Amino acid sequence: MHKTNHNKSNQFKSVLLAGVAACAFASSTAYAQDSTSAPTSESATISSHEVSYKLEVGTIDAVGSNVDADTIRRVISGELKENANSLANLTAQSIFIPEIKLVFSVDVNGTATDNEFVFKNISLSNVENGVAQTASMESMTGSMPPNKAADLDVPFTMEFGQSTITQFNLGAMLNAYGLITPRSDEMVQVYQDYVVAGGKMNIGPVACDIGKYRAGAYSARAMKVSYPELMALASELEASGEPNPEQVVKLVDFYADLLYSFETEPVVFDGIECAGEEDGNAFKFTLGETTMGAMGNGIYPAISVNDLKVSVTGKDAGEVSLGNFTFKEIDFNPTVEAYNQIEDITKVDEKWMEENIRMFIPSFGGLSLSDVSVDVPDDSSGERVQASLESFDISLGNYVNGIPTQIGLSAKGAQADLPANSKEEGVQQLLDMGIERINAGYELDLSWDEAASTIEIARLLIEAEQLGFVDVSGYLVGASEQLFAADPQMMMMAAMGLGIAELNVSMDNEGFLDIALGQAAAEQGAPVEAFQTQLSAMANGMIVGLLGGVDQAVDLGGAVSSFVGGEAKSVDISIKAKSDSGVGLPQIMALQSDPTQVFEYVDIESSAK
Repeated sequence: MHKTNHNKSNQFKSVLLAGVAACAFASSTAYAQDSTSAPTSESATISSHEVSYKLEVGTIDAVGSNVDADTIRRVISGELKENANSLANLTAQSIFIPEIKLVFSVDVNGTATDNEFVFKNISLSNVENGVAQTASMESMTGSMPPNKAADLDVPFTMEFGQSTITQFNLGAMLNAYGLITPRSDEMVQVYQDYVVAGGKMNIGPVACDIGKYRAGAYSARAMKVSYPELMALASELEASGEPNPEQVVKLVDFYADLLYSFETEPVVFDGIECAGEEDGNAFKFTLGETTMGAMGNGIYPAISVNDLKVSVTGKDAGEVSLGNFTFKEIDFNPTVEAYNQIEDITKVDEKWMEENIRMFIPSFGGLSLSDVSVDVPDDSSGERVQASLESFDISLGNYVNGIPTQIGLSAKGAQADLPANSKEEGVQQLLDMGIERINAGYELDLSWDEAASTIEIARLLIEAEQLGFVDVSGYLVGASEQLFAADPQMMMMAAMGLGIAELNVSMDNEGFLDIALGQAAAEQGAPVEAFQTQLSAMANGMIVGLLGGVDQAVDLGGAVSSFVGGEAKSVDISIKAKSDSGVGLPQIMALQSDPTQVFEYVDIESSAK
């Protein structure tokens, strides 16, 4: 479990601590004297079709160790499983390896290249019963020459500095990988913290500086399906081509257990900066501090990226920047719980999945971004695309059967320049009004109250600078839990039972109504002012005529007429149901044949100013 997701969250660990891990995995049942040394160099070569591997291990110095150097060497070369239990009980004053070199040759269509990775000064110190006070590696370098047949057109090199792990529990790590017996289900700390100093990476003409990486404590337990079992299963699947029911169960069991077999504290990566030149353009890419929250107990944590920027100078000069992007946490507990409810997975078919698929949807918290800026050339028009966004957010919560019952959506400061040569009538009207740049946003906030069986629309707002806004709020009643049922027919029946208890609408015109009227008048071939006057009178007459001549209808007609006619800048309309059950589908259908009944169901207050 921990390996798959942990490697995703700790991208440098598998590379930078390969030497440390190899040393940590080295053990045997043999016991050494106070100090033992092995030959200076030894190689092991494994070939498979187009790739061959060669591992060269330098002098191994084991001081005060109960595992001798020859055994450590054999284990680094591949005999890990056979000696895992001895390694879990390793005691040593120090283990030191000056160098491990891994060379793998890739032969594609007759074109071969040797790729080399070197790990320098690997050490474990003060090891007691499998727990090293520190495990460190001074540096790691790697180089891969070009091989066009392998889709690598340019040379690749990298160099990383000091990496250190404190309180490294070899037994806990081996137990997590299912390599020792008996396996333990107890969650045990594998290390206290892990730090990589950073380094450099070059890919052809692109050079990158990579910042420091810091991770807090990491704990793990043995998985229900161990890694050796998983590897054996992978080999079986590769040989058979199509999994049988037992193999499917084992594979799904592995992933169902994945996020519960380890726990991590937050991770911080200082970022990366790359620069290069191609096709007459110099470019630069920077990524600031990136953080990932604690992981475990079925939770995939939030990941936050800061200060992302791509800039190009030259013939295609441009820049894109992002202040922050956050991918919020995902709760997989509902997914695993639904899986555990399956009594016989071999009987799951397409019909069953159609009826139950929503039960497997994890609870995704949403995402957000802020301070977005774009300034790039537009090849189609020859002009530049210049836009920005202050913030954008999706917040989802309180899931019921895969549906979020709390939803928040918002966008602020969405700005873009209007193209001066646009042939669209609406754009030209904006330009004629002196609006050369749009600045708009929206907001939606709604939530379900299970106890009150209501859905509150706290706000539905659409606004644009120099144009105005529309702001809607209210709430619905009769929102039972069946509204989120897995059965679509039950959901539909529950939706038909909803009633509108309150609805409030506010509109402010700073220009959007003028544009709408201008377009409508043009379609009718009438002057705008005359069309607006006619529409204002028509709105008043229709509202009063349809709803009857009662005071509330007259007030509503007058308010709408004043707003449409331009006498008022804003209009507010509030509708409240007289019944606790609100205005539902039956009442709405009745109003279609007799709109004058509306005041039997609701009170309407309106004003314009």
